[in-house]
Amino acid sequence: MPGERKAHKQYEDGDFLTREDAQFDLLYALFTDEHHAFTDPNPDPDVPLAQTPLCTFAELYVNGILNSPKCSTTVRQAMLADPLFAVEYSKLAFLANIGRFNTRVSFDPHIRSTHKIYLSVPSLMTSPFSMSHLQDVSRMKSTLRSCLLNDEKNCPAATPTEVLHKVSIGIKPPTTVANLIFVLFTHAQVMSKLHFTSDNDFLDMFSAKDIPVMTRARAFLWLLFYYLEGPDRPNPWADAHTLVSPGKAPLLVRAEGAPLLQNVDTRKENQVGQTMREKRRHFLQIVHQEMSTEPMAQEPAPRPSEAIHLTHSANPSAPIPQTMLHHAWNLVHSLEPLQDSDEEYDKRDVQVDLERRLQVLQSLGLGSS
Repeated sequence: MPGERKAHKQYEDGDFLTREDAQFDLLYALFTDEHHAFTDPNPDPDVPLAQTPLCTFAELYVNGILNSPKCSTTVRQAMLADPLFAVEYSKLAFLANIGRFNTRVSFDPHIRSTHKIYLSVPSLMTSPFSMSHLQDVSRMKSTLRSCLLNDEKNCPAATPTEVLHKVSIGIKPPTTVANLIFVLFTHAQVMSKLHFTSDNDFLDMFSAKDIPVMTRARAFLWLLFYYLEGPDRPNPWADAHTLVSPGKAPLLVRAEGAPLLQNVDTRKENQVGQTMREKRRHFLQIVHQEMSTEPMAQEPAPRPSEAIHLTHSANPSAPIPQTMLHHAWNLVHSLEPLQDSDEEYDKRDVQVDLERRLQVLQSLGLGSS
Protein backbone atom coordinates (compact mmCIF):
# COMPACT_ATOMS: atom_id res chain seq x y z
CA MET A 1 0.00 0.00 0.00
CA PRO A 2 1.18 3.56 -0.63
CA GLY A 3 2.91 5.17 2.27
CA GLU A 4 4.14 1.87 3.71
CA ARG A 5 7.88 1.46 3.34
CA LYS A 6 10.32 -1.14 4.54
CA ALA A 7 13.61 0.10 5.93
CA HIS A 8 16.37 0.45 3.37
CA LYS A 9 18.16 -2.80 2.69
CA GLN A 10 21.04 -3.32 5.09
CA TYR A 11 24.34 -4.12 3.40
CA GLU A 12 27.42 -5.82 4.79
CA ASP A 13 30.98 -4.88 3.93
CA GLY A 14 31.76 -6.40 0.52
CA ASP A 15 28.17 -6.73 -0.72
CA PHE A 16 27.24 -5.78 -4.27
CA LEU A 17 24.07 -4.07 -5.44
CA THR A 18 21.87 -5.81 -7.96
CA ARG A 19 20.10 -3.94 -10.74
CA GLU A 20 16.96 -4.01 -8.59
CA ASP A 21 18.84 -2.48 -5.65
CA ALA A 22 20.20 0.30 -7.89
CA GLN A 23 16.98 0.69 -9.92
CA PHE A 24 19.11 0.33 -13.03
CA ASP A 25 16.29 0.55 -15.57
CA LEU A 26 14.84 3.66 -13.96
CA LEU A 27 18.25 5.36 -14.08
CA TYR A 28 18.62 4.34 -17.71
CA ALA A 29 15.23 5.85 -18.56
CA LEU A 30 16.06 9.13 -16.80
CA PHE A 31 19.54 9.56 -18.25
CA THR A 32 18.54 8.65 -21.82
CA ASP A 33 15.42 10.81 -21.98
CA GLU A 34 15.82 13.07 -25.03
CA HIS A 35 13.52 15.96 -24.11
CA HIS A 36 15.48 19.23 -24.14
CA ALA A 37 13.28 21.01 -21.62
CA PHE A 38 15.39 22.44 -18.78
CA THR A 39 17.03 25.85 -18.50
CA ASP A 40 20.81 25.61 -18.30
CA PRO A 41 21.96 27.04 -14.93
CA ASN A 42 25.52 27.43 -16.29
CA PRO A 43 25.09 28.97 -19.76
CA ASP A 44 27.99 29.81 -22.01
CA PRO A 45 28.74 33.52 -21.38
CA ASP A 46 29.67 33.96 -25.05
CA VAL A 47 26.21 32.84 -26.22
CA PRO A 48 23.22 35.20 -25.88
CA LEU A 49 20.86 33.95 -23.20
CA ALA A 50 17.95 33.82 -25.63
CA GLN A 51 19.96 31.48 -27.86
CA THR A 52 21.15 29.16 -25.08
CA PRO A 53 19.77 25.69 -25.82
CA LEU A 54 17.68 23.86 -23.28
CA CYS A 55 19.08 20.76 -21.52
CA THR A 56 18.07 17.15 -21.16
CA PHE A 57 17.92 15.74 -17.65
CA ALA A 58 21.26 13.97 -18.16
CA GLU A 59 22.97 17.16 -19.35
CA LEU A 60 21.50 19.09 -16.44
CA TYR A 61 22.64 16.56 -13.83
CA VAL A 62 26.11 15.79 -15.23
CA ASN A 63 26.95 19.44 -15.82
CA GLY A 64 25.74 20.29 -12.34
CA ILE A 65 28.34 17.94 -10.86
CA LEU A 66 31.08 19.21 -13.17
CA ASN A 67 30.37 22.78 -12.04
CA SER A 68 30.27 21.94 -8.35
CA PRO A 69 33.11 23.68 -6.47
CA LYS A 70 33.61 20.48 -4.47
CA CYS A 71 33.98 18.21 -7.48
CA SER A 72 37.59 17.06 -7.24
CA THR A 73 39.99 17.72 -10.09
CA THR A 74 40.61 14.02 -10.69
CA VAL A 75 36.89 13.21 -10.88
CA ARG A 76 36.20 16.18 -13.16
CA GLN A 77 39.05 15.21 -15.50
CA ALA A 78 37.85 11.60 -15.62
CA MET A 79 34.27 12.69 -16.36
CA LEU A 80 35.45 14.94 -19.18
CA ALA A 81 37.73 12.22 -20.58
CA ASP A 82 35.15 9.42 -20.52
CA PRO A 83 31.45 10.17 -21.13
CA LEU A 84 30.54 6.68 -19.91
CA PHE A 85 32.22 7.34 -16.56
CA ALA A 86 30.52 10.75 -16.39
CA VAL A 87 27.09 9.13 -16.69
CA GLU A 88 27.85 6.21 -14.35
CA TYR A 89 29.32 8.51 -11.72
CA SER A 90 26.26 10.75 -12.03
CA LYS A 91 23.92 7.78 -11.62
CA LEU A 92 25.68 6.72 -8.42
CA ALA A 93 25.55 10.33 -7.23
CA PHE A 94 21.83 10.37 -8.03
CA LEU A 95 21.32 7.31 -5.80
CA ALA A 96 23.11 9.21 -3.03
CA ASN A 97 20.95 12.25 -3.86
CA ILE A 98 17.72 10.30 -3.25
CA GLY A 99 19.03 8.63 -0.09
CA ARG A 100 19.62 5.12 -1.45
CA PHE A 101 23.09 5.06 0.18
CA ASN A 102 24.13 6.24 3.60
CA THR A 103 27.38 8.12 4.10
CA ARG A 104 29.26 5.05 5.41
CA VAL A 105 29.39 3.57 1.92
CA SER A 106 32.60 3.63 -0.10
CA PHE A 107 33.22 2.31 -3.61
CA ASP A 108 36.93 1.73 -2.98
CA PRO A 109 37.68 -1.96 -2.20
CA HIS A 110 40.88 -0.87 -0.42
CA ILE A 111 39.21 1.44 2.08
CA ARG A 112 40.73 0.89 5.53
CA SER A 113 38.50 3.06 7.66
CA THR A 114 36.42 1.14 10.18
CA HIS A 115 33.75 3.80 9.74
CA LYS A 116 33.14 2.80 6.11
CA ILE A 117 31.86 -0.28 4.30
CA TYR A 118 32.70 -1.23 0.74
CA LEU A 119 29.94 -1.84 -1.80
CA SER A 120 30.19 -2.49 -5.51
CA VAL A 121 27.55 -1.79 -8.15
CA PRO A 122 28.64 -3.91 -11.15
CA SER A 123 25.96 -2.55 -13.49
CA LEU A 124 27.18 1.03 -12.89
CA MET A 125 30.92 0.37 -12.78
CA THR A 126 31.80 -0.60 -16.34
CA SER A 127 34.11 2.34 -17.13
CA PRO A 128 37.88 1.82 -16.75
CA PHE A 129 37.88 4.87 -14.47
CA SER A 130 35.43 3.31 -12.01
CA MET A 131 38.04 1.32 -10.08
CA SER A 132 40.21 4.35 -9.35
CA HIS A 133 38.06 7.49 -9.46
CA LEU A 134 34.86 6.71 -7.58
CA GLN A 135 34.59 8.51 -4.25
CA ASP A 136 32.78 7.50 -1.10
CA VAL A 137 29.17 8.57 -0.68
CA SER A 138 29.94 11.25 1.91
CA ARG A 139 32.10 13.08 -0.65
CA MET A 140 29.52 12.59 -3.39
CA LYS A 141 26.86 14.16 -1.17
CA SER A 142 29.22 17.01 -0.31
CA THR A 143 29.67 17.61 -4.04
CA LEU A 144 25.90 17.58 -4.57
CA ARG A 145 25.25 19.88 -1.60
CA SER A 146 27.55 22.47 -3.16
CA CYS A 147 25.70 22.34 -6.49
CA LEU A 148 24.07 25.73 -6.02
CA LEU A 149 23.34 28.79 -8.12
CA ASN A 150 25.53 31.83 -7.61
CA ASP A 151 22.72 33.75 -5.93
CA GLU A 152 21.88 31.00 -3.43
CA LYS A 153 25.29 30.14 -1.99
CA ASN A 154 24.33 31.41 1.45
CA CYS A 155 20.61 30.66 1.38
CA PRO A 156 19.52 27.92 -1.03
CA ALA A 157 15.84 27.14 -1.49
CA ALA A 158 14.87 24.70 1.24
CA THR A 159 11.17 23.99 0.63
CA PRO A 160 9.01 23.33 -2.45
CA THR A 161 7.13 26.56 -1.70
CA GLU A 162 10.36 28.58 -1.80
CA VAL A 163 11.29 27.01 -5.14
CA LEU A 164 7.91 27.86 -6.70
CA HIS A 165 8.05 31.38 -5.29
CA LYS A 166 11.37 32.03 -7.03
CA VAL A 167 9.90 30.74 -10.30
CA SER A 168 6.85 32.99 -9.88
CA ILE A 169 9.00 36.12 -9.63
CA GLY A 170 11.00 35.23 -12.72
CA ILE A 171 14.07 33.50 -11.25
CA LYS A 172 14.74 30.62 -13.60
CA PRO A 173 16.08 28.17 -12.81
CA PRO A 174 15.11 28.71 -9.16
CA THR A 175 17.74 26.25 -7.92
CA THR A 176 19.86 23.37 -9.21
CA VAL A 177 18.47 19.95 -9.98
CA ALA A 178 20.58 18.33 -7.23
CA ASN A 179 19.30 20.75 -4.58
CA LEU A 180 15.72 20.36 -5.83
CA ILE A 181 15.95 16.58 -5.43
CA PHE A 182 17.18 17.01 -1.85
CA VAL A 183 14.24 19.36 -1.22
CA LEU A 184 11.65 17.02 -2.74
CA PHE A 185 12.83 14.01 -0.75
CA THR A 186 12.96 16.01 2.46
CA HIS A 187 9.29 16.87 1.85
CA ALA A 188 8.23 13.48 0.43
CA GLN A 189 4.95 13.36 2.37
CA VAL A 190 4.01 16.84 1.16
CA MET A 191 4.83 15.79 -2.41
CA SER A 192 2.56 12.75 -2.07
CA LYS A 193 -0.39 14.86 -0.93
CA LEU A 194 0.11 17.61 -3.50
CA HIS A 195 0.90 15.68 -6.66
CA PHE A 196 -0.25 12.06 -6.39
CA THR A 197 -3.53 10.21 -6.06
CA SER A 198 -4.49 8.24 -2.96
CA ASP A 199 -3.36 5.04 -4.69
CA ASN A 200 0.24 6.21 -5.03
CA ASP A 201 2.80 8.38 -3.36
CA PHE A 202 6.06 10.13 -4.11
CA LEU A 203 8.33 7.22 -3.15
CA ASP A 204 6.54 4.82 -5.51
CA MET A 205 8.57 6.36 -8.32
CA PHE A 206 11.72 4.76 -6.86
CA SER A 207 10.55 1.55 -5.28
CA ALA A 208 7.33 0.12 -6.76
CA LYS A 209 8.06 -3.11 -8.63
CA ASP A 210 4.58 -3.28 -10.16
CA ILE A 211 4.74 0.09 -11.91
CA PRO A 212 6.56 0.19 -15.28
CA VAL A 213 9.88 2.00 -15.29
CA MET A 214 8.94 4.39 -18.10
CA THR A 215 5.82 5.44 -16.18
CA ARG A 216 7.84 6.18 -13.05
CA ALA A 217 10.52 8.08 -15.00
CA ARG A 218 7.84 10.17 -16.70
CA ALA A 219 6.27 11.15 -13.37
CA PHE A 220 9.62 12.13 -11.87
CA LEU A 221 10.67 14.23 -14.87
CA TRP A 222 7.25 15.92 -14.86
CA LEU A 223 7.81 16.83 -11.22
CA LEU A 224 11.28 18.26 -11.88
CA PHE A 225 9.95 20.37 -14.76
CA TYR A 226 7.02 21.57 -12.62
CA TYR A 227 9.40 23.03 -10.02
CA LEU A 228 12.34 24.08 -12.19
CA GLU A 229 10.45 25.62 -15.10
CA GLY A 230 7.12 26.46 -13.47
CA PRO A 231 3.62 24.98 -13.17
CA ASP A 232 2.26 27.28 -15.91
CA ARG A 233 4.65 26.08 -18.62
CA PRO A 234 3.51 23.29 -21.00
CA ASN A 235 5.05 20.18 -19.44
CA PRO A 236 6.48 17.74 -22.02
CA TRP A 237 5.83 14.81 -19.68
CA ALA A 238 2.16 15.60 -19.08
CA ASP A 239 -0.50 12.93 -19.66
CA ALA A 240 -4.29 13.03 -19.89
CA HIS A 241 -4.57 12.95 -16.10
CA THR A 242 -2.39 16.02 -15.58
CA LEU A 243 -4.34 17.97 -18.20
CA VAL A 244 -7.63 17.54 -16.33
CA SER A 245 -6.10 17.63 -12.83
CA PRO A 246 -3.78 20.66 -12.59
CA GLY A 247 -0.87 20.09 -10.23
CA LYS A 248 -1.17 16.31 -10.34
CA ALA A 249 1.67 14.18 -11.68
CA PRO A 250 1.13 11.58 -14.42
CA LEU A 251 -0.69 8.56 -13.11
CA LEU A 252 1.40 5.69 -11.74
CA VAL A 253 -0.62 2.80 -13.09
CA ARG A 254 0.16 -0.54 -11.51
CA ALA A 255 0.53 -3.57 -13.75
CA GLU A 256 -1.60 -6.63 -13.15
CA GLY A 257 -0.77 -10.25 -13.73
CA ALA A 258 2.77 -11.52 -14.27
CA PRO A 259 5.64 -9.61 -12.63
CA LEU A 260 7.25 -6.97 -14.81
CA LEU A 261 10.53 -7.90 -16.47
CA GLN A 262 12.68 -5.08 -15.07
CA ASN A 263 16.17 -4.70 -13.60
CA VAL A 264 17.36 -8.16 -14.68
CA ASP A 265 20.98 -8.82 -13.72
CA THR A 266 23.39 -10.24 -16.25
CA ARG A 267 25.59 -13.24 -15.49
CA LYS A 268 28.70 -11.11 -15.96
CA GLU A 269 27.49 -8.55 -13.40
CA ASN A 270 26.89 -11.27 -10.81
CA GLN A 271 30.36 -12.66 -11.48
CA VAL A 272 31.93 -9.22 -11.12
CA GLY A 273 30.06 -8.70 -7.85
CA GLN A 274 31.32 -12.00 -6.45
CA THR A 275 34.85 -11.22 -7.64
CA MET A 276 34.86 -7.82 -5.95
CA ARG A 277 33.47 -9.35 -2.73
CA GLU A 278 36.33 -11.86 -2.74
CA LYS A 279 38.82 -9.08 -3.48
CA ARG A 280 37.50 -7.14 -0.51
CA ARG A 281 37.71 -10.22 1.75
CA HIS A 282 41.31 -10.80 0.69
CA PHE A 283 42.22 -7.17 1.38
CA LEU A 284 40.64 -7.29 4.85
CA GLN A 285 42.57 -10.46 5.63
CA ILE A 286 45.86 -8.78 4.68
CA VAL A 287 45.07 -5.74 6.83
CA HIS A 288 44.04 -8.01 9.70
CA GLN A 289 47.32 -9.92 9.47
CA GLU A 290 49.26 -6.66 9.44
CA MET A 291 47.41 -5.46 12.52
CA SER A 292 48.03 -8.77 14.28
CA THR A 293 51.80 -8.64 13.76
CA GLU A 294 52.28 -4.98 14.66
CA PRO A 295 53.10 -4.29 18.33
CA MET A 296 50.37 -2.49 20.23
CA ALA A 297 51.14 1.04 21.32
CA GLN A 298 51.79 1.26 25.05
CA GLU A 299 49.03 2.93 27.04
CA PRO A 300 50.06 6.34 28.36
CA ALA A 301 50.09 6.76 32.12
CA PRO A 302 46.87 8.27 33.47
CA ARG A 303 46.84 11.91 34.41
CA PRO A 304 46.50 12.67 38.15
CA SER A 305 42.83 13.56 37.74
CA GLU A 306 42.22 10.20 36.07
CA ALA A 307 44.20 8.24 38.66
CA ILE A 308 41.80 9.34 41.40
CA HIS A 309 39.01 7.44 39.67
CA LEU A 310 41.10 4.33 39.11
CA THR A 311 41.98 3.54 42.72
CA HIS A 312 38.79 1.50 43.22
CA SER A 313 40.15 -1.38 41.09
CA ALA A 314 41.05 -4.46 43.11
CA ASN A 315 43.58 -5.42 40.44
CA PRO A 316 45.68 -2.40 39.43
CA SER A 317 46.96 -4.22 36.34
CA ALA A 318 43.49 -5.11 35.05
CA PRO A 319 42.37 -3.20 31.91
CA ILE A 320 39.99 -0.36 32.59
CA PRO A 321 36.64 -0.94 30.84
CA GLN A 322 35.73 1.83 28.42
CA THR A 323 32.16 3.05 28.58
CA MET A 324 30.27 4.29 25.51
CA LEU A 325 30.64 7.81 26.90
CA HIS A 326 34.42 7.43 27.11
CA HIS A 327 34.51 6.00 23.59
CA ALA A 328 32.43 8.86 22.19
CA TRP A 329 34.54 11.41 24.05
CA ASN A 330 37.75 9.91 22.64
CA LEU A 331 36.35 9.91 19.10
CA VAL A 332 35.20 13.51 19.29
CA HIS A 333 38.56 14.72 20.56
CA SER A 334 40.80 12.50 18.45
CA LEU A 335 39.18 12.56 14.98
CA GLU A 336 39.23 15.43 12.55
CA PRO A 337 35.75 15.57 10.94
CA LEU A 338 37.08 16.58 7.53
CA GLN A 339 40.12 14.33 7.46
CA ASP A 340 40.51 11.69 4.79
CA SER A 341 38.06 8.87 5.32
CA ASP A 342 40.83 6.31 4.89
CA GLU A 343 42.87 7.38 7.93
CA GLU A 344 43.80 4.78 10.56
CA TYR A 345 42.46 5.12 14.08
CA ASP A 346 43.03 3.09 17.25
CA LYS A 347 44.67 -0.13 16.04
CA ARG A 348 42.88 -2.33 18.57
CA ASP A 349 39.48 -1.04 17.47
CA VAL A 350 40.45 -1.57 13.82
CA GLN A 351 41.57 -5.12 14.50
CA VAL A 352 38.34 -6.05 16.30
CA ASP A 353 36.28 -4.50 13.51
CA LEU A 354 38.23 -6.37 10.83
CA GLU A 355 37.75 -9.65 12.66
CA ARG A 356 33.98 -9.09 12.72
CA ARG A 357 33.88 -8.23 9.03
CA LEU A 358 35.88 -11.31 8.12
CA GLN A 359 33.49 -13.45 10.15
CA VAL A 360 30.57 -12.10 8.12
CA LEU A 361 32.33 -12.78 4.83
CA GLN A 362 33.27 -16.27 5.99
CA SER A 363 29.63 -16.97 6.87
CA LEU A 364 28.82 -16.17 3.21
CA GLY A 365 31.15 -18.92 2.08
CA LEU A 366 34.10 -16.63 1.50
CA GLY A 367 36.31 -17.84 4.33
CA SER A 368 40.05 -18.35 4.26
CA SER A 369 41.22 -20.64 1.56
